[in-house]
Amino acid sequence: MKNKNTICTKCLKNLDPANLTLEVLSYKDLKLASLGGALFMAHQVSKELMATMESLKNLSSIAKADR
Repeated sequence: MKNKNTICTKCLKNLDPANLTLEVLSYKDLKLASLGGALFMAHQVSKELMATMESLKNLSSIAKADR
């Protein structure tokens, strides 16, 4: 059985860092119908929902304190 570290080391030796490029995407680069766009939208909706729930929780605690 081959050692996994040996295989990875061989692969890494063949990589030339000067030729690696990265591209940063924003939500504007993704179509809503794409998997990435749908995942972003689901993430955004969940964040908005959590913020709304926390706001309602805070309002409820303020209302109870005023009694």
